Amino acid sequence: MDHPSTDALLIGGRLFRHSAVTCGAAAAEAANQVRADLFLLGVTGVHCEAGLTTGDADEAAMKRTLARQTADTYVLALASSEKIGTASPFTVLPVASVSGLITDATDDRPVIAELLKQERRS
Repeated sequence: MDHPSTDALLIGGRLFRHSAVTCGAAAAEAANQVRADLFLLGVTGVHCEAGLTTGDADEAAMKRTLARQTADTYVLALASSEKIGTASPFTVLPVASVSGLITDATDDRPVIAELLKQERRS
């Protein structure tokens, strides 16, 4: 909000207050009209097998829609390393489909090593 050279676009739909995401048909329709260079994806779980996950089906679908409309998607798990290795009920994307993961987790954790292997395969 305070960055003078950044525009914020808001799309309609039902607002999930806990994650500041709008969902539903109106939001998906609006998202399909946008092209972006970068999508910073927030998830509630980053798991080697389950992928990138969240707790709501509509939210997962909206995030998939947004990811399809961008050149690069980075997962934000910064300051929330407890999300690494966990899975929520609804898959957003496979780990290998994103450009990178931003986290405070150290790379000596076995799950981070496995995620890095998946990244190298993509």
